[in-house]
Amino acid sequence: MISRRTIAQAAWTAPVIAACAPVPAFATSRPLTCAPTARCKRPGSPKDKSYIIDINCTSKGGYIKRVEVQDVKTGEWIQARIEFGENVGWVAPGFNDSRRDRPVRITDSAGQQQVYTVSFPPC
Repeated sequence: MISRRTIAQAAWTAPVIAACAPVPAFATSRPLTCAPTARCKRPGSPKDKSYIIDINCTSKGGYIKRVEVQDVKTGEWIQARIEFGENVGWVAPGFNDSRRDRPVRITDSAGQQQVYTVSFPPC
């Protein structure tokens, strides 16, 4: 026979267990979706091949924390810097090869990352 005390304990314990259950990370964050494009920072400048990366993010779990471009020759990720002024956007450093399509990795403040292939135009 189940006592009233056992039923009362179960009733008080159940909400606490439900409230303490872990919540999946994806339940509160939205996926990071962007459509990055690249353009020349200074078209026609043979010495400075820096590019502006427009990240065009429409849905993200927070602000964009980091934008990186992969050096295709070495495989290293090179961090772009945010620049304000005449050319607002993420500025990628100059490149030393002629490849136009490059991986671009975007990270938001929630730690979500996505890698996109971006076409970099000739300058």
